[in-house]
Amino acid sequence: MKKLLPAFKNKKIFSIVFLLLLYHNTYAQRPFVTVWSGNNLKLHLEGQYTFTWTEIENADINGKGFGADSLYINFPKNSVYRLSLKPVGENPLHRIKSRQSLMRIEQWGDVR
Repeated sequence: MKKLLPAFKNKKIFSIVFLLLLYHNTYAQRPFVTVWSGNNLKLHLEGQYTFTWTEIENADINGKGFGADSLYINFPKNSVYRLSLKPVGENPLHRIKSRQSLMRIEQWGDVR
């Protein structure tokens, strides 16, 4: 019985560590979600990312892609757009700079 107790403790510790790592990995996947106005967007970024954008008034107008260190989007028309940036890769997105018309931040994302 004494030999089983240390094995149980190790499995319990392993399970706790595994769940914490799983939680951290899932939590770290939250993107930065912002809303911009205009017909083009130029962001100075640092790191790798995937992105999606959608026109607020018409979700059928949208796009997606991936990049590193900068993002230039020419939207189809002058409107309001939701932009989602998700950090990925060996050098994940960790800085966003812009002097353009940011309307609001809907979700502050996570950096790994």
